[in-house]
Amino acid sequence: MTGSITTIQKSAGIRLKAICMVCLLFAGITVQSQQPDADTIINRLARHIIQRAPLQGVEKFAFNLNSDNRWDDIDYSDLSKSKWKTAIHLDRVKDLAIAWTTPSSKYYKDARVWNTLSKALDAWTEKKYQNPNWWHNEIGVPQIMRSILAITSNQLSAAQRQAALAVLAQYRVRGTGANLIWSADLAMHYGAFVKNDSIIKNSRRLIVAEIRNDTAEGIQPDYSFYQHGA
Repeated sequence: MTGSITTIQKSAGIRLKAICMVCLLFAGITVQSQQPDADTIINRLARHIIQRAPLQGVEKFAFNLNSDNRWDDIDYSDLSKSKWKTAIHLDRVKDLAIAWTTPSSKYYKDARVWNTLSKALDAWTEKKYQNPNWWHNEIGVPQIMRSILAITSNQLSAAQRQAALAVLAQYRVRGTGANLIWSADLAMHYGAFVKNDSIIKNSRRLIVAEIRNDTAEGIQPDYSFYQHGA
């Protein structure tokens, strides 16, 4: 029982942290401007990713793609609904992108790392891996791809960028609390990447409306967090 409570508490904590991160990304928006422009949204996210990301361990997977441009130690047939092993592939692409982009990294602008990153990204967008749990397909994977796009978009080929955007576009704006904020945040960033002010505006409106004290799901009057019965 204690283990279940701890898991629920951790899950609620992760959701609350996600909401706080979205709030930070909105920080600095003046009342006069109402909403940031597309480049500001993307640049703010890119800075957040690079500043918070650890750079250790990249060498373990930077140079060992197999002939299918996949990693032998990842189970690509896994269909676990919670911790999906296949998504490790895309997480590694993100980590490689961070290492390649960060000036303090020993792999900064390393052509070999970019080669691995590029091939591994293509492998994911070609296979379009899916999980039985909608959350991975509509939120988890698009969140990782959003990070990759934020820090590599200008370096990707037109075809790669379009394929990556198609993965980001798997989001569906729905739900309440953290799920709504996650999905609307993905929509807002998609709008920023494709320079669609209408998507940005509508998504921002949903996020701002959801970040409030409530006695239903979401941030409670005592600033605790409640969702999915916990």
